[in-house]
Amino acid sequence: MTLIVSVHVPEGIVLASDSLTYVTQDDLTEGKTLLNTLKIMPFFDKFGIGFFGTTYIKNKPLPYYVRSFEKEWKDCARQPQYTEHAMIAVKDKIKDVLSESTNSLGNVRYQYCIHLVGFDNRIPVTRTCTISSEQDDCAPARRKGPGSVCTGRTEVIFPLRELYGSREEPTKHMPLYEFMSLREGIRYAEFLIRTTELHYQFSRQLPRVGGKIDVAIVTPFNGFEWIRHKPYFG
Repeated sequence: MTLIVSVHVPEGIVLASDSLTYVTQDDLTEGKTLLNTLKIMPFFDKFGIGFFGTTYIKNKPLPYYVRSFEKEWKDCARQPQYTEHAMIAVKDKIKDVLSESTNSLGNVRYQYCIHLVGFDNRIPVTRTCTISSEQDDCAPARRKGPGSVCTGRTEVIFPLRELYGSREEPTKHMPLYEFMSLREGIRYAEFLIRTTELHYQFSRQLPRVGGKIDVAIVTPFNGFEWIRHKPYFG
């Protein structure tokens, strides 16, 4: 239960997510809702990365493995230079961990979804990819240039896309991504997440998006920078 949004504007990329997670385990009589999950994080200080879907392998969250992988590469003075290299590196790390835990996973269904942003030759890029138990590796998707990408719970976003029209034939409602400042990009990302949260609040469905909104920006000059995120303590 997640919504991750990246907004490409001329100055950089806004990356934002909600904080609600719904978990189920064998020892729980019913599901448990958590409202303080941090779903986005820096990757090598120049990329931003987020996760949704299944978020644990062998009782450890995906960010734990990404951090460990990042440290291994930094210790070897290695670093991915482009978003494609970064995505391949994360996918390979997750697959390695999954292959080591095949016996413990058994017939458990899983779906690990990755949302990665960064700059390739100063062009903003968002890449998304899914690794699932039913399909070894779904083809990654990519977005370049002005615009936005939403992954996770996007039921509310789909009607907006219809309202906006296509990039080739945009309607008058299409956001002016090419003229947005970073501040306006942040407001737009928050609008998409908060509107989705309110939709679930007033619908007949269980909440699927909610909690505080974490926001970061990625620029070709300063890399990843937090704008607002939940503290680890306090």
